[in-house]
Amino acid sequence: MIEIIYFILGYGLSKLIAGSGEHRQGIFPSLKFGKIHIHHWAWSVGLTLLFLILGNIIWIFFLGITIHGLSYSDRFKFKASR
Repeated sequence: MIEIIYFILGYGLSKLIAGSGEHRQGIFPSLKFGKIHIHHWAWSVGLTLLFLILGNIIWIFFLGITIHGLSYSDRFKFKASR
């Protein structure tokens, strides 16, 4: 049961913080370095794997963030628009 709660929290907070969809600003602006846009799924997949390897259940929270980020239609576009 706690796994479902962690997943929903990760997905829900990601939707709130990163935005509900492509070109919809969330609470925080997108992470950009020059002309490169780092999607939230890209860094969260790394944390998902790290915590999974360490055996910490928090990996499910980061999996929720990853799934949310991969739901965007621009998920593989890393060139920043602005």
